Amino acid sequence: MAGEWSNNLATISRDAFSGRLSQSATTSGCVSETGAGGCLDGNGLNGVYGVAIDPLGRFVYFASWSSNALLTFRRQG
Repeated sequence: MAGEWSNNLATISRDAFSGRLSQSATTSGCVSETGAGGCLDGNGLNGVYGVAIDPLGRFVYFASWSSNALLTFRRQG
């Protein structure tokens, strides 16, 4: 999930059985431009809005209009 105006990303896990979504309570649960709010510190997150997953499900891409950046994250699990 991307927060365009909060300049952060939240990592969400889905339980395969129940379909329930959850976010980790640790710093691995989010990444923010400044590391604020107990999140990991990241760059290029100002105005992040677009989210896409590659066809094989290995990577997640985020586009940022304000940072003029494309962020790439490798999916775990």
